[in-house]
Amino acid sequence: FSATLSSNGYQKLPSGLIIQWFPVSTVVFSNGFNTVNFPITFPNACIQTLISASLVSAGVFGAEPLSASQMRFTNSFDGLQNGFVIAIGY
Repeated sequence: FSATLSSNGYQKLPSGLIIQWFPVSTVVFSNGFNTVNFPITFPNACIQTLISASLVSAGVFGAEPLSASQMRFTNSFDGLQNGFVIAIGY
């Protein structure tokens, strides 16, 4: 089963489920949204995205899938924000 085991990685499972993970580092304005691309496009859909802030970021993150290839996230503080994403789809 194909996989890329790196900081921008994914695992394709026999059922067709795909799990992706990757860091994000971008400027986000308070309660604004920023769009990022997944490392690989899901063949059908992304069903869930989870994001956590790194220790150097003070923001509270929220994330949602937009399409099979993109997600968007927001945070509660202005400025450079660093986080880590896990996305699940098929």
